Amino acid sequence: MPPRPKRKKRKLAAYRSKRDFKKTAEPTGDEAGNTGHSYLIQKHAARRLHYDFRLEMDGVLKSWAVTRGPSLDPEDKRLAVHVEDHPLAYGGFEGTIPQGEYGGGTVMLWDKGEWLPLGDPEFGYRKGHLGFELKGERLKGRWDLVRMGKASTGKKENWLLIKAKDQYAKPKRGDFLLEHHLRSVTTGRTMEQIAGQRGRAAAKLKAVKPKRKPAPRARRPTSLPAFVAVQLATLTKAPPKGENWVHEIKFDGYRLLAHIEEGKVRLLTRDANDWTGRYPPIAAALKGLKVGNALLDGEVVHQESDGSMSFHALQNASGEEAQQRLHYYVFDLLFLDGEDWRDRPLLERKQKLRELLRRAPSRLHYSEHFAAPGDEVLAHACHIALEGIVSKRADRPYHSGRSLDWMKSKCIQEQEIVIGGYTVQANSSGQLGALLTGYYQKGKLVYSGKVGTGFDQEEGRRLLQHLKALRRDSRPFVSVPAEAAHQANWVTPKLVAQVNFSEWTPEGRMRHPSFQGLREDKPADQVMREKERRPSDRSKVRPLRKAKPRRAETAAKHVVAGVAISHPEKELYPDAHITKGMLVDYYLKIAPLMLAQVAGRPISMLRCPGGEGHGCFFQRHAGEGASPHLQPVKVATKGKPEPYVMIEDLQGLIALVQRDVLEIHMWGSRADAPASPDRAVFDLDPAPDVAFAAVKRAALDLRARLKHRKLESFLKTTGGKGLHVVVPFQKGPSWDEVKAWSRALAAEVVKDAPDEFTINSRKAERHGRIYIDYLRNGLGASAIAPYSTRARPGAPVSLPIDWKELTVLKRGDQFGIKDALRRLRKDPWRRMASIRQRLPLSDRSK
Repeated sequence: MPPRPKRKKRKLAAYRSKRDFKKTAEPTGDEAGNTGHSYLIQKHAARRLHYDFRLEMDGVLKSWAVTRGPSLDPEDKRLAVHVEDHPLAYGGFEGTIPQGEYGGGTVMLWDKGEWLPLGDPEFGYRKGHLGFELKGERLKGRWDLVRMGKASTGKKENWLLIKAKDQYAKPKRGDFLLEHHLRSVTTGRTMEQIAGQRGRAAAKLKAVKPKRKPAPRARRPTSLPAFVAVQLATLTKAPPKGENWVHEIKFDGYRLLAHIEEGKVRLLTRDANDWTGRYPPIAAALKGLKVGNALLDGEVVHQESDGSMSFHALQNASGEEAQQRLHYYVFDLLFLDGEDWRDRPLLERKQKLRELLRRAPSRLHYSEHFAAPGDEVLAHACHIALEGIVSKRADRPYHSGRSLDWMKSKCIQEQEIVIGGYTVQANSSGQLGALLTGYYQKGKLVYSGKVGTGFDQEEGRRLLQHLKALRRDSRPFVSVPAEAAHQANWVTPKLVAQVNFSEWTPEGRMRHPSFQGLREDKPADQVMREKERRPSDRSKVRPLRKAKPRRAETAAKHVVAGVAISHPEKELYPDAHITKGMLVDYYLKIAPLMLAQVAGRPISMLRCPGGEGHGCFFQRHAGEGASPHLQPVKVATKGKPEPYVMIEDLQGLIALVQRDVLEIHMWGSRADAPASPDRAVFDLDPAPDVAFAAVKRAALDLRARLKHRKLESFLKTTGGKGLHVVVPFQKGPSWDEVKAWSRALAAEVVKDAPDEFTINSRKAERHGRIYIDYLRNGLGASAIAPYSTRARPGAPVSLPIDWKELTVLKRGDQFGIKDALRRLRKDPWRRMASIRQRLPLSDRSK
């Protein structure tokens, strides 16, 4: 085999033959570098505008010219003309190619990131079908490149670039990102700005400083101030619209200014309290910045290894291990090395901040912003279980205090409240029962409701000790309902708590409040009720109309995704205090992952009107008075068609919770062809005396047997004792054939280890063995759906997991709804939809 560098040069021969490198700043590609999986798109205004789509393969950039750019609409297949291979160094090119030269025009780096092939990429490339997942800064999710016709030699091939149907697809809005992202993903320049810098120097990806506006007449001092009051955001019901807004993630932590002067760092709260001693790792990281003096605005958070943030954990972040999870996200620059940056536009401040933090220590982060419409950014933030977003005017200076230049939109309601009293548990005076809370209005403390959830016994005991020290005889509130005042203990209103809740009632009470932690960074007398504003494109605010009292029959309901939820306060899991409203919130967030598996398939339901453990019953049909979001499916199981049920969207999922469904079971076929299965399930159900380690070994053994048959399989917990091994396949076999094949494979396992396994469904035969349940593979049979809760204490969840996770898995009911929400960015089953494999039905005779 010839040396690899020479082989790369032959691949780049066509590229080099078309260019005069004395005239163009494009790279020659002498050093191709190591093979990886980089991906990029370059917006190219040549004879006509197009987008160059490039994937790193075998040491070069395989390239396609997409004439109209990538479309997010799966039905909109974009022509992609396969062009010559480019060197890896071309991934850093941005600038102008002289007119008259090959490809003459302006080139912008529009997107960059990583691509993950689905299957063997070299085989797919040769056969003319590349399936892959993009992890770009703008394009994400699954895509396909499909060649039109047979491969040709020496001619340009026409391919199609197609978006797969996943959570990132936007039907009928394919050009959404192309229309909203008009600047370089690296330098922030427009095509016009890039075209204005000609010559070889323009090819270098160096940040171009935006043109500064004329300095204001009133000059600010250049010496670093000891403290600056922070800019605050106004709460809004929906993100503002318009092109002059950018949107950032709302962090769940403590707002802190970082004051850096001559190597000394101070961390200051928004009330100028010095908290440097609380977070020494953050202070040490800030000392590592190469600055003389600076004033930065950001937020300290407690961040888990999966990226999730917890204010509760931040509040209790003591000890070396907890301190190591502290991170500082910086979103604004106020002063830097003798210059006052506050009068400059936000994007100019952020560009400088990005440069400052480019090589910062690992626990310091630049807070990215998004130029997409705010409602899209908020929806994405809510889907991945974040708190919300902050929308900021891109062209405005920094000024202290609350204003309409910064607007915050939340996925959940959140309020700082003052604790004015408490109750203790009836059976134990040493345990906290509930907090009596309020907020200040015109200097008086107004009662806002009881908060009895969100703290465990240990935290409740600590809170109770704080509160007992503040005991007083008189009531601090203006007025309190009689039922709330019963057995109340009053305290001096000094403690401030952070509370999450679903909505405000017409009486000014918080519905379903949950304690998140104490806030020591804000005085109690400054706590007022946050009122939502309605933004307009011109940033003007219309006064809110007073809320009209609701009728009694509707007061017990609230609407989620168009579905009226009755009695959201009803506890469906009494032992875990999980209410219907909380379950609705879980399915609202998990829906993108769950619907990818469940939507369009017949389902069965386990309904528990009395909550977990009380009068549950299994239901396969919708029944009378069913929600219109539950779609009927006619299936002939015993000769006569019966009305089964399916869901198609988020509304259907929420409608199931409204019907007190605690378990969702799905079929292995789709509703449009219920008699044609496309997946098989092996349920590994251990007897009570079988260790879970044996179940894990059984899953690995089954996977190995499937691999031997050239079948790929997927794994999930059941939320019970066992595991499910799932095999997707192309439709074709009948249910009888699939059942026979799965029985044969299960019998093979039993034959090899009869003392460890059984396929006999009688419980008397399962002692000391694992029952391999293949009977779920039949018409009308079902298995617990991925991400569904189980009707068992604690609300365990059936959760898809990666095979690599099996080594550390402790039991089949290990995960609950909080664990599932922490894994929203991780989808171990994302490749299942792209699997194209057929069952070797001859196995059924073995």
